[in-house]
Amino acid sequence: MLQKKRILDVPDKRKLHVIHKPSMGGIPIFLGGIFAMVIWLPADAFMEVRYLFMALSLIFITGLRDDLVPLPASIKLAGQIIPACIMIYWGGVELNSLYGFGSSTLFPGIITWMLSLFTIVVITNSFNLIDGLDGLAGTISLIILLAFGTWFYLLDHLVLSYVAFTCIGGVLAFLLFNWQPSRIFMGDTGALILGFLITCLAIFFININYALPTGHAYKFTATVSTCIAVMIIPLLDTMRVFIIRVSQGRSPFEADKNHLHHELIRLGMQHSTAVLILGMANLSFILLVILGKSLGDGILFGLIGSLVAVYLIILKILSIRSTRKALALKSKAQKAAV
Repeated sequence: MLQKKRILDVPDKRKLHVIHKPSMGGIPIFLGGIFAMVIWLPADAFMEVRYLFMALSLIFITGLRDDLVPLPASIKLAGQIIPACIMIYWGGVELNSLYGFGSSTLFPGIITWMLSLFTIVVITNSFNLIDGLDGLAGTISLIILLAFGTWFYLLDHLVLSYVAFTCIGGVLAFLLFNWQPSRIFMGDTGALILGFLITCLAIFFININYALPTGHAYKFTATVSTCIAVMIIPLLDTMRVFIIRVSQGRSPFEADKNHLHHELIRLGMQHSTAVLILGMANLSFILLVILGKSLGDGILFGLIGSLVAVYLIILKILSIRSTRKALALKSKAQKAAV
């Protein structure tokens, strides 16, 4: 019964764990965050983010249902589109231009809807894709929430800051049980909740930052590039695996072991070491945009791309060396057996 309802995550060839583990960690993350917000947020502040709570509740239901009994892809997608539409229509989470990344002309309504909906769904699922290693999705979410929460606090957008920090509390508590060796996984419930919340905060950041006057102490000149840098690990990992799958003639949605965390594990790293490396990589991009906060999108995006290229080249070199070493050891063992 437990396996039928997927209360336990069953190991398979594309997963790194080898024993059955509960995958209901998203429940305490969601309930803990909501409970904290209800206690600490004043009634008027709660009303400001009521649509966010409504949308997160729908995402929670979708993720929980999929964790218990797998949903068809179309139903799972609808379970993300409906909350996204709520936030676009009522919650003010919309992307209506390129925000200086090229033209600043406002998009017509249908383009705004399509771009906003596409962004929310893609980034939300990118967090689901990185949830393949003990502590990884939680650690990356923690870093991103801390970055956005601190920025909102410095600008006196306290409601959004409180939302970010209450979620940080839930993630920290979860990581105590999800760090290697983990005793529980967050499942789709937790990954979708964190991905959806972070995406909404990212779009709030884009709109608020872009509207700040030039010269403001906390304004980042390159609005879009800054946002990309803060969420670089899930975005890079998703783009990378999609490109690899398509280049190999496979569906971009076909699961495999080509994620960044899989590459690090193949180098012989422990889960915790790989998580710390990816976390530090994400922090390095955040440091880059802080140091380059006055740079325009063209220059900063180029620097981000250059740093990505450096990291990927290093990873490729290490991977080649590891493969050669493994082949040499195998050849030596075969000769010794003869």
